Amino acid sequence: MTAATTAVPTPSAGLPADELLERATLASLIHWPPSARTVLEELTEEHFALPRHHVILRAVREMATAGIPIDIVTLHAHLAASGQDAEVGGAGGLMALWDTTPTAVWLEHYARMLEPYRIRRSLWRHGAGLADAVLRETDSPDALLSMAEDSLAAVSAIGHTSMPQPIGNVILAILRESEEAQATPGRPDGVPTGFPDLDEILGGLQPGHFVIVAGRPGMGKTALALDVAMHASSLAIPTLFLSYEMTAKELVRRRLSTHSGVGAGVIRRGSASQEEWQRLQSSAAELHSSTITLLDGGKTSLSKLCRVVRAWSAVSANGLVVLDYIQLVKLEARYSNRQEEVATISRTLKLLAMECQVPVLALSQLSRALEAREDKRPVLSDLRESGALEQDADAVLFVFRNEVYSKSAIDAGKAEIIIAKHRHGQTGVVNLQWRAGITSFAPIREWQSPSDRDDGRD
Repeated sequence: MTAATTAVPTPSAGLPADELLERATLASLIHWPPSARTVLEELTEEHFALPRHHVILRAVREMATAGIPIDIVTLHAHLAASGQDAEVGGAGGLMALWDTTPTAVWLEHYARMLEPYRIRRSLWRHGAGLADAVLRETDSPDALLSMAEDSLAAVSAIGHTSMPQPIGNVILAILRESEEAQATPGRPDGVPTGFPDLDEILGGLQPGHFVIVAGRPGMGKTALALDVAMHASSLAIPTLFLSYEMTAKELVRRRLSTHSGVGAGVIRRGSASQEEWQRLQSSAAELHSSTITLLDGGKTSLSKLCRVVRAWSAVSANGLVVLDYIQLVKLEARYSNRQEEVATISRTLKLLAMECQVPVLALSQLSRALEAREDKRPVLSDLRESGALEQDADAVLFVFRNEVYSKSAIDAGKAEIIIAKHRHGQTGVVNLQWRAGITSFAPIREWQSPSDRDDGRD
């Protein structure tokens, strides 16, 4: 065929379409080559703009499912039996379709060529729906932004649908990653936490993983999250820290304290000595160029949180997202109980991690019921308000410091990071040093006795 393929609009809506390409794809499909079944599984009615082509595609799929041989004669009989032959122009219409191409050799190529038209039509429909909502003036600006974000996410999903792949391809990818890991022994393949013993178990924080750090108030959840975030930032890893509990100034003040060794209260009151002030200035200069981005959560809703993360991840490859903390995230919709709300937040965060291919490290409160137990080390059932947190998380870490309950404990200044769930590996306990004066953790190999530790001047 020498005639050039030209794009023609659909008769009804004027949407992007190529009628000749659609006809050639269906004609090749009816010839039923060896690749037909695979192509048929991937094609949807959205790939075709003309309604009569929807009818033909449905009929071919019905016949293939029922094991009926497919050619022009059996297709006409099937359509006639269901009273749909007139919708495709009868026998004459099918013969004209059949004559579009004498061979099925280009079926897979034709099917791929339909994809851009499908995406353009989807963009047009979503855009038209959004424009209509804007003109109605009944929705709030935040609702419209959420609608726009959802529409773009839906279209993006159409353009990046995961395709089946042979197991051999997956094996080759795994072996290649293993060779790369062998070339750099001891280095975690995910985002390093800054705590070698923890990285040994987790392998770092992996892209697409949803990791929960939970603990009772005062255990140091935020301090641990900040330690991880700042370590990632020190390695030039883009890091987004979303805080619903502390302002950006409070977070940075705490980090300046950790980095400089000057108490946060000293910084707040402006009572630093000359030597401390020099350390503060030096730390400020180092932290100024870090790759961490802060957002005060405040009244930020879940949908806006998702918009922020998507926009940030689009320009920040291979990064880390930290959220402090889950129970403070707000939802626009109303739910019958708190468990459903937390379950929605949990599932959304997991899907967001997978979509953006970044690890999401989210903090969570624990039930106060554990306070009544003799052994106050947390267990998974202590996760507050929803079993969905345990279900959705790839890993659950509990921060536990026994000195919170026993001031005379011989392990004062020590902390346990209890890895209670690890979907992709082992669980266990990692011991860390708690440096109260600068609200920070350190690897236990850097342990100092209580008499040697920071005096906690605040």
